[in-house]
Amino acid sequence: MERPGAGVPIVLLHGMPGTHRDFDRVVAELPGAHTIAVDRPGYGWSQGGPLDFQSQVDMIPALFAHIGIERGLLVGHSFGGLLSLGVAARFPEIVAGLALIAPSGGGLRSGPFRIGAAWLVRATQLPGLRQLNDLTVGGLVRRAGAIVDGRFAFAPDPVDPVYRRRLGEVTLHDDNLRAMAEDRLAYHRNIDWVDRRLAALTAPAVVVLAEGDRPTPIRHGRRLAAALRGGELVEVPGGHMLPIVQPGVVAAAIERVSARLVSSGGGYAHETALESITSQN
Repeated sequence: MERPGAGVPIVLLHGMPGTHRDFDRVVAELPGAHTIAVDRPGYGWSQGGPLDFQSQVDMIPALFAHIGIERGLLVGHSFGGLLSLGVAARFPEIVAGLALIAPSGGGLRSGPFRIGAAWLVRATQLPGLRQLNDLTVGGLVRRAGAIVDGRFAFAPDPVDPVYRRRLGEVTLHDDNLRAMAEDRLAYHRNIDWVDRRLAALTAPAVVVLAEGDRPTPIRHGRRLAAALRGGELVEVPGGHMLPIVQPGVVAAAIERVSARLVSSGGGYAHETALESITSQN
């Protein structure tokens, strides 16, 4: 979903699971900005199936070429943050800046339960097994998954009802489930590849962490932020789902990065209460 506007294009990459609609409230906080929110392959309303991590990295410059932009400010939430870092490592010339929102990385590992669950989900999405799953326990599992995953992701905040409905109706179906499994396995394989390259990244970056984040605990985000030469750390109360629960905080982080670009002729300038969040250098 692209909205024309001024300044460097702001490209928003959702997490795992998720859709481009996760950023609706953030985009509303950025009037006049050029924003591009996409469904990553296999998620939401995207066409085609999931892609592996490195193919998703390659997808971003192809996306830029398709829509006619040369550089963008990447905003990545959770797994989208890891993907943004991967793009900055492989294609630094197209990354004007980074806003990393509760990002994966910083040594965070997937436990054996999650890896095993990813393999199981991948198996249930094979032809034949998928139809059997849908005819038997699939609907019940999706509803239960929407409740459990939502509570875990939002805690300690309450689950947003719009997100929960979208999770059950869109995210926990067919290719979305397969994409989640592939991303989980890709994360396990690619986390070290990204972490080893953090110190070499030069794009200005703001890392926003939530003190009560359960999916991506704050200690890992602090480690990630410390490894970035151009990184600025912001910590706020609350849970992992900052784009939905605290969109103003996310928008302010984007504007912090953009303000560092304005002096060089790019960026997006719009007055907000940046002082409402606490930053640490």
